[in-house]
Amino acid sequence: MLLSRFNEELLYQVSLPAGVGSNPIGLDRGLLGQTQIVTFERIGPKVLMTATNTRFRALSNDDAERRAVADSFARSVLWSFKVEASDGTSVLVDATDFFLSDQQGVTRSLRNTQQGNYSLDKNRSAIYLPRTKVFPRNTEVEAVPDLSDGGEAGRRVLGVTTFGRR
Repeated sequence: MLLSRFNEELLYQVSLPAGVGSNPIGLDRGLLGQTQIVTFERIGPKVLMTATNTRFRALSNDDAERRAVADSFARSVLWSFKVEASDGTSVLVDATDFFLSDQQGVTRSLRNTQQGNYSLDKNRSAIYLPRTKVFPRNTEVEAVPDLSDGGEAGRRVLGVTTFGRR
């Protein structure tokens, strides 16, 4: 992924394009995750993707006041990308692990609904290129994640998935 917009607020949205097939689990097709305002910040050999804390903001034009508010309230680093190449104005990072991570919290939802103790299997996951697009003002990436169950799968998962039919 080529990044050139640093320290600029951008919208970050996660969604679930395909569902599990069982409404009580709560992982329905089209489910939107939390919309966040993020910034990319280059720090030496890394680029941090940081969520802006929108609950506390300085509305002043005073730089010292804005810095004091920013320093007083925690921000969250969502991901750290290693810089693979740089041309002075932009950097190339390998974002594969980020795109194949469980940003939607599917494994947590399955665990919370007692449907199994799943983990993401990156070896059987992939970025879905037909629905990955770069536009002038945004980028959309779709991934096909595969989950592995570390124990007994729940009744609702077994009723709607193909591995429940083995």
